[in-house]
Amino acid sequence: DQILPAGKPVSARCGRDQKLVPSRGQVLDHVAFAVDDFDALFTKLQRDGVKILEPPHAFGDRRAFMIEDPDGLSIELVESRARVERRLYVTDASGISVYDIDHGHALLRKIAIPNSGDYKGIGASAQLGRLYVTSHRGDELIAIDLGTDSVVWRKNVGKYADSFWVTPDGKRIWMPLRGEIDWKVLDAADGSTLGHVDTERGKRYDVDPIADIGPHNTWMDSAGRRVYMEVLTVPYIYVADAKSNAMLGKIGPFGKGIRPFAVTDDERFLYASVDGLLGFEVAEINHNPWGG
Repeated sequence: DQILPAGKPVSARCGRDQKLVPSRGQVLDHVAFAVDDFDALFTKLQRDGVKILEPPHAFGDRRAFMIEDPDGLSIELVESRARVERRLYVTDASGISVYDIDHGHALLRKIAIPNSGDYKGIGASAQLGRLYVTSHRGDELIAIDLGTDSVVWRKNVGKYADSFWVTPDGKRIWMPLRGEIDWKVLDAADGSTLGHVDTERGKRYDVDPIADIGPHNTWMDSAGRRVYMEVLTVPYIYVADAKSNAMLGKIGPFGKGIRPFAVTDDERFLYASVDGLLGFEVAEINHNPWGG
């Protein structure tokens, strides 16, 4: 067989029409393997004194490096999976700023969303390659194609769409409607309604009242089995089955209505910011039945 010149990285030699050159005089000159733990393997081989013919370099959406075995055979080792590029998406006055988490949160680009603003929620479906924001300016859910940074669709899904959650499989969106009493379950592909879960509306405080009293914040476990729902001024967190949409129970009461909250991965504890409290309260979650 013949190979392309070995003086340049593979990524610089692929996809070009070049004359082939003779091999190095061996029946088998070059083999390649896909490997896991790419960085750890390169470090180990380098530490063990293996001859590195080409250091790690880009190979399409992966990386590769080349070594030489004791018989002089070139062995190319290619990353088995594409690298995960971590991004932080932050809403600003009229769009989204995109930052590179792996490189000091450097600003990569801005995504303009015309005729939008006062964003209440943001989430993504990696499976669909889409980013979603709720814009209170037009009371819309807006879907953005992350490949082109363009708006795919925008629509009203109910009164005052708020801080939602995209299911781990990227197929559904649990959307709280602050002006109503429920969470709508939406198809992430087109925003159509698949179901809903009723909760309640809160009651205005006699002292230091807040502007709204409806469904507000959402959290879901990493397996997409349960969804936790917060309603403004209500001192409980509702828990529903994310597959059947059936209500499982509620956690509380807390000292007052809840704002941002978080749940541990094992769903044992819930941490809640509470109105009027400079700090947070902690609830231990019961699983059978669900509550706490």
